Amino acid sequence: MQELAERFVKVFDANPLPMSVISAGTLQFRDVNEGFLRLFARKRDQVLGRTPAELGLCNQAEFRQRILDPLLTGQPVRAQQLKFWLSEGHAMTAEVSADLLDLGDETCVLMVSQDITERLALESQLRQAQKLEAVGQLAAGIAHDFNNLVTIIMGHAELQLATGGLTGDQGASLQQINAAAQRAAGLTRQLLSFSRREPGATQAVDLKKLVESVSQMIARLLGENIELQVTCPNDLPPVEANSGEIEQVLVNLAVNSRDAMSRGGRLRMTATAVKVDAKWAARNSQAREGSFVCLAVMDQGCGMDAATLKRVFEPFFTTKPPGKGTGMGLASVFGIIRQHKGWIEVESEVGRGSTFRVYLPVSERALANSAGESAAPAAGNSRGTILLVEDETELRQLARRLLTRQGFAVLEASDGPMALDLSRRHSGEIDVMLTDVVMPGGLSGIELAQQMRAEQPDLRVVFTSGHNEDILSMHGVSPEGANFIQKPFSMGSLLGVLNRVLAA
Repeated sequence: MQELAERFVKVFDANPLPMSVISAGTLQFRDVNEGFLRLFARKRDQVLGRTPAELGLCNQAEFRQRILDPLLTGQPVRAQQLKFWLSEGHAMTAEVSADLLDLGDETCVLMVSQDITERLALESQLRQAQKLEAVGQLAAGIAHDFNNLVTIIMGHAELQLATGGLTGDQGASLQQINAAAQRAAGLTRQLLSFSRREPGATQAVDLKKLVESVSQMIARLLGENIELQVTCPNDLPPVEANSGEIEQVLVNLAVNSRDAMSRGGRLRMTATAVKVDAKWAARNSQAREGSFVCLAVMDQGCGMDAATLKRVFEPFFTTKPPGKGTGMGLASVFGIIRQHKGWIEVESEVGRGSTFRVYLPVSERALANSAGESAAPAAGNSRGTILLVEDETELRQLARRLLTRQGFAVLEASDGPMALDLSRRHSGEIDVMLTDVVMPGGLSGIELAQQMRAEQPDLRVVFTSGHNEDILSMHGVSPEGANFIQKPFSMGSLLGVLNRVLAA
């Protein structure tokens, strides 16, 4: 018996996990090991003879309910979560296992605790990331269907406006319909941006120049009662990014901060080079080791509580009143930064403002020379035969009307097999095929184009889709290509692409 007692004492003292012996009657500490003293930063004589409540370590009622009462009724306590308070005043969640220990003249509780605070935080971040991933997939599906509908609305509005002979009120109403459709198109672009896994075309970007350039526009958005301060060092390394999308991130963060500072204040934007090590990366499930540039946006606004912080990047979640926000701004920011293989961290407290820190990977490429976009080709004499392949009936009928009005002869097909049959039966030349990428019928747009070109090697092809870049890349289509047009599109943009392809 003496040997067993000595073994217990050795295990008790050597165990790195916090262990304690507490009287079941008085709840006073009878013994604690070194692991306990290290965790709670206390000395042995400060602990022994006092209760956890007297030391401010935990709530006594909660301790009785979760640990002591189950043990006294014969129920084992294994991996029970209990909140403790450390000497610095920080809360800690511990996983507690306990058993009754008979010391002869007194029944005690032998308790082993393990700090799981960091693990719970990482699990919460993982659940949030998984939830956003699922919402992103849903958003992509919604955006695809919505893109078709918006294209139909925009196209019919353009048709009626081009017809002429409208009264002033009729023309004004159609202009409003078209403008609303354009705003809806912008919303679908944000949905697609949130749901993508990869950014658009990237290059080495001088973030200092980009921030200073876009800050001029942001200053106009903020208004006179908000001061904008921008601080970027001259030796900032380039980041691998899509300039337009990072500009969207900055504008969305700035507008969000503006709305949080209804009484005015200061908005600060800073950029700094950082090295992320393993310890830093362990604090955030999305972070990783390496060289990054941290882009921070700090405001003096109303701040957010813990419940809002947990949902801040969810699509359609907003604290603004109806009509004042779509809830897509920060969701788009999250999606864009994730596509750039970066991450975003948020700190906020009610009444003390918010800080958003965006981490973008440093580029290994040299800075690209900035070049202005080439001007869109002038509208040419649109003549020729187009094979139009689109499974959405209303959209196909609209496209036929639009193209016919521009002088094209149009052959219609609702899927790939029908398009192949139609082209083989057509006696004349087909100048260009305009085809959806993802279609029913067993042939994708890419597969259809391959079979068509096997029979007509000089056939020009223009692809169109309302899907995001992830789906398109699976089908071998690059949205950055000259022979692609993203839905929803206007008549002018469609003619521009067709004229460019025909002139090539």
